[in-house]
Amino acid sequence: MHRHASPIEPEKNAARDAAASAHAERFASLVGAVLQRWGVESTHVSSNEEVVEAVSDELEVAFALGESGMGFAALTFTGGVAASDLHYWMKRSGPSGRIVKPVFALDELGRLVCWFMFPLDDSTEPQRLTELLEALVSQVRGEAPASI
Repeated sequence: MHRHASPIEPEKNAARDAAASAHAERFASLVGAVLQRWGVESTHVSSNEEVVEAVSDELEVAFALGESGMGFAALTFTGGVAASDLHYWMKRSGPSGRIVKPVFALDELGRLVCWFMFPLDDSTEPQRLTELLEALVSQVRGEAPASI
């Protein structure tokens, strides 16, 4: 059995490639803006990069370009979180009607990790993404009331 390409397939592939390219450019722009606001020295992110990481003494941040126009962010709290707070953050991972829903878990080293997905369209503004990440960090560190 042979498969024959229909005339529509090249158009679908071109549209899919254009969308993927737009998402890669948006991902690079968003991540670069977040890193710049956080004072990371090298903030240029290429649209060819699918994973970008930044590390400090207390926090590891990773961004990944996902499928279907979504970005992925993960925060690992390397400075430790009080054991009494771990249960609270794990309960925050329940179902929610929010578009961006942080999920909390422990990694293989027992460190608290928080991750979430975000759309790579115009609805995600760099400042809003930065504010969300900063709010998560402040809340986990106990510097702000939990509202996320």
